[in-house]
Amino acid sequence: LPNGEWLVWSPSILLEDNGPSINAPANDIASATLEDGGGAAVILTNEKLKCANVPRTFVNEDTCVLSTLSTACKASELLSVDVEMSTENVKKF
Repeated sequence: LPNGEWLVWSPSILLEDNGPSINAPANDIASATLEDGGGAAVILTNEKLKCANVPRTFVNEDTCVLSTLSTACKASELLSVDVEMSTENVKKF
């Protein structure tokens, strides 16, 4: 600093609780979830924001809901691609 003092940066991480139930009352645990997985936000921001939905797991089974909204995010389509198993292609991998 201009006055001769030194600053030392010490990296640390402060973990905060997060999730749909943080601000919701216990009887309405899924009230803060995105009904469409963020699909409307993707449209409104011209795809600057991305979908926020995830597959149902044991971790989120209490707040995971199925959406029937037309703006709901969808899983990406899997493409089928044939790759010739040649020595040259294996070396590229």
